Amino acid sequence: MVFKKRFPLAVGWNITYRCNLQCKYCGWWENRASELNTKDIIGLIKELAFLGTKFISFSGGEPLLREDLGDIIDFCKMKGIYVSINSNGTLVKEKIKNI
Repeated sequence: MVFKKRFPLAVGWNITYRCNLQCKYCGWWENRASELNTKDIIGLIKELAFLGTKFISFSGGEPLLREDLGDIIDFCKMKGIYVSINSNGTLVKEKIKNI
């Protein structure tokens, strides 16, 4: 509660279940749930921005497996939302130019 108003200041978002690793201690990669498409994600980010969200942390699975992650991050920045990514780090060298 900030300034006597309730709003989601920070959001942790598991944006995908997909993962490029199959760690024994984690079962996320076994989940076959569907993901939201880019349009739906953008719509939710619009709503979060309207509500006053200032931070989003994208995780998963491995968020760098999403081809649209750069577009999603750009949209967050356009809405004044700070973004962090929780990644296993194996795809950073390959994807850094796209995000």
